[in-house]
Amino acid sequence: MWNFIKHNFAVRGWQRLLYAFIFILLAWQLSRFWGNWKGSCGCASIFYVIHAPIHEIGHTVVGLLCSSRTAIVLAGSVFQILTPVFVMASFAWHKDYPAISLGLGWLGFATSEMGIYMYDANIGQLNLVTPFMDASDLEGDFTVLFRTWNCLESGCRIGEITVGIGYALVFAALAMIIFMLALGFLVPPER
Repeated sequence: MWNFIKHNFAVRGWQRLLYAFIFILLAWQLSRFWGNWKGSCGCASIFYVIHAPIHEIGHTVVGLLCSSRTAIVLAGSVFQILTPVFVMASFAWHKDYPAISLGLGWLGFATSEMGIYMYDANIGQLNLVTPFMDASDLEGDFTVLFRTWNCLESGCRIGEITVGIGYALVFAALAMIIFMLALGFLVPPER
């Protein structure tokens, strides 16, 4: 197992710069989130420009396939979370194990941003994306879901827990990058 880790996770050469940059980027994004996400405008990471359209595509795809309102509403967040999971699986499939750290960071921010959306379920302060609807008639996905599941009053607590899980995933990505960089320095290259 140790030989597998040494061979596949140590970053050397130009990869050190790349993963140092990814580390700085993830840490900077996390510092922007930390303690600032409960405001009326929420907080968005750089990954938001990727997973926000994916979220909306999830609603659309499932809306074309079924008529269940719950499934359609839930699909946006499911797509938002599964996309970085599939990206990490693709990295693993192609044996690009260090790149999994980037996917893990993306998953962490996607989860944190979903948690912010959950937190806002019974507050209703976030500006919602309304590509095909009048904003005055719009409720957030988790307002609809939590009301359906009779847990709307717990939305803030559920959101806080979800944001915490997202933070933990980002911290795991940062720890993985530190480990990979240290491994690259400590383990001599194989000849």
